[in-house]
Order: sequence, then C-alpha cells, then structure tokens
Amino acid sequence: MKIPYELKLSYRNQTDYNGPVGMNWDHNYNMYLEEETNGNIVFYNGKLGIFRFIKNGTDFDYNSGLRATLENNS
Repeated sequence: MKIPYELKLSYRNQTDYNGPVGMNWDHNYNMYLEEETNGNIVFYNGKLGIFRFIKNGTDFDYNSGLRATLENNS
C-alpha cells in the first residue's frame, strides 16, 4: 500500500524567519491560523506566506493576495 505523502520545502533569502526546518525555510504542512489580540486572523500558508483576515463585525475581510473566505462557525 502506498501512502500519498509529499513534503515541499520553501526558501526565501529576503526574510527573517526561523521555521520548523531551519532559518528562512518552511514546509507545506506548516499551515495554521493565529488569532491576534484585536480579533483579526492570520493565515500562515506553509510557503512563507502570511495572509491577514481583518475582523469586520461578525465577518472577516481579507487582503487581495488570497482568494479565500473565513467563516466563524462557533
């Protein structure tokens, strides 16, 4: 049985990021959301990309670099 698994590494020399696989390196499984103290949500895409969703009442607006929506289902 073959398990589909693909680890992709990303590197950027113009950043200062100490990632899980070394300085300025990231990998595709390092995707996560982080809530800021002001209620905004930041999405880290595992390719050294950071996308901020700005809290707008009960909705979130996002920057133009990402085609996505964020919904609060709680």
